Order: sequence, then C-alpha cells, then structure tokens
Amino acid sequence: MTLFRVEECRGEQPFASHASSRRPKSLQRQIAEALRTATQASVLFPWKLRLYSLFQPKIEYFQLLGFHGPELGELLSKNGILLGCSLNKTLVPSVKCVRQIVNNKKDLIKVLQRYAEWIIPRQQRVLDNAAFFKSCGIVGSQLSFLIKKNARLFAMRESLVRNYVSRAVNLGFSVNSRMLVHGLRTISSMSIVKFNRKLEIIQSCGFSRDEAMQMFRRTPGLLGRSETRLKFKIEVFLDKIMLPKSLLVNNPVILMLNMEKRVIPRWRVLKLLISKNLLMNNPSFLRVLHMREEKFLEKYIS
Repeated sequence: MTLFRVEECRGEQPFASHASSRRPKSLQRQIAEALRTATQASVLFPWKLRLYSLFQPKIEYFQLLGFHGPELGELLSKNGILLGCSLNKTLVPSVKCVRQIVNNKKDLIKVLQRYAEWIIPRQQRVLDNAAFFKSCGIVGSQLSFLIKKNARLFAMRESLVRNYVSRAVNLGFSVNSRMLVHGLRTISSMSIVKFNRKLEIIQSCGFSRDEAMQMFRRTPGLLGRSETRLKFKIEVFLDKIMLPKSLLVNNPVILMLNMEKRVIPRWRVLKLLISKNLLMNNPSFLRVLHMREEKFLEKYIS
C-alpha cells in the first residue's frame, strides 16, 4: 500500500513516468485532481494501486456512469475503495446491483457520491436486504427513495434490518403500507433514546404521548427535524398563529413547511387582510398553507 502525502501530490509529477503520450490529457488531469482534492483536505489517502495504468479502466467506467471533472475528483477522494477494488469482480457487479434499485442515472450518481464506501464492498448484503424490503411491500419508487435517503440500511447485517422493520411495525406502520418506508427511514436514522427525546419535545408542548405518536405515524419525517427546530415550529403554530392542537395532531405535515419562507409570511398577509376587512370570508389557514405559490400570490397579493 502506498500513502501519497500532501507534499507528494501537488501536481501531476508522481505520474509522469507512467503516463503514456497516447493517454488523453483530460484523464491525467482528472486523476491528478482526485489526488489534489484528497490532499488539500489534509487527508492521507490510501492508494492501493501501484501503477498509473491501472487507474484508466476505472476512470473510464466512472465517466460512462456520468462522473466528470470536479465531480469525479470528489467521488474518488471521498471513496478510496473505488480505486482499490477489482473493476470486474466488485465495482461493476455492485453498481449493477444499485442500478436495479434506483430509478435513473441521476439517482445512481447521487447514491454513489454519498454511500459508495458502504455499498460497493457489500454487494450481497445489498441484494439480500433489497429482497427483504420488497417482501415487506417496499418496492419500485419507494425502494429507490430508501436507498437514496439511507443506503447504509442496505449494507447492514440482515438481522439489524429486520429489527428496524420490527420496530416500525410495533410503532404502528403496517407491512405493505405506503408509510412503512417513511417510518423505517426515520427510526433507522436515530437511536431509541433520541427518538424518545423528540417525542418528549412534542409532549412538552402540551400533547399527550398518544397524540405525539399519531403525529409521528402521519408524518414520520417530523422527527427528523432537530429538537430545537421541532419545538420552535410547534410553538409558532400554537402560541403565535393560535392553531388548535387537534389541527396539528391531524395535519402534522404542516410542521414540515418552511416557517420563514412560507408559514409566517402567509400568516402575516392573511392577518393583515382580515384586520382591514378585505376578505369576504375568512379562509382556512390550513388551505392557505397548502396553496401553490402562484395561486397564493394571485388570490391574496395581486
């Protein structure tokens, strides 16, 4: 194994003796850029290949997948395993495996950028876990959604994956329901302690444990917010906008909306129009929140 340190990788000199004059310059620049990206971040990057010529087939393969320029350099610098594993025995079969799950090339690139080091060396686990998710009703676009949001799930031991699914079912998500994938994504991204702490945040705002669980089951992503942000949003709706708690329990999805760009501005506009008696009927604020931006501007601003 060779370690290329910062002072050794400032240019393309380490490769000069190996580079053939017939190699395209763009290829040389992309490999050099990958090394510079790694070293500029003060990373000791472990290159497992001894000869420059061994880089070429993999670089060309990544180019065919859609990686170019800085994007390619970033991929290689963050995922050293990509240049250290076998092209035909590991890389190509693993990418083919992911391709069967994601919807398109754009999603494939996104998954590899974020999770390559997790999924590339664990091809069989990815296949086995994907098959298990399908048996639970997580198929098609939902399976693609899950690997984009948390590909680590696909690389875990099957026993751990089954435990997560069991937890989701115990929390009220049915197998074969469309909400299972969302519940699974949320609970697999945090510890049980953190999960319970976020439920306690909701309860501290005046909701019962049962109401907090109803909100989670209706909008699982709600617990993906930070504790501070979650509390802030609930308090704005209850204390400033004065919405009844029952409305939040039944429509927790509005807590996912951007407060500064959507909720508070629309509330202020509506409040002003009502105070000046410019509306024939007071509209439902919930309906106003769900309006498309163009429709809202046309109806209340223009």
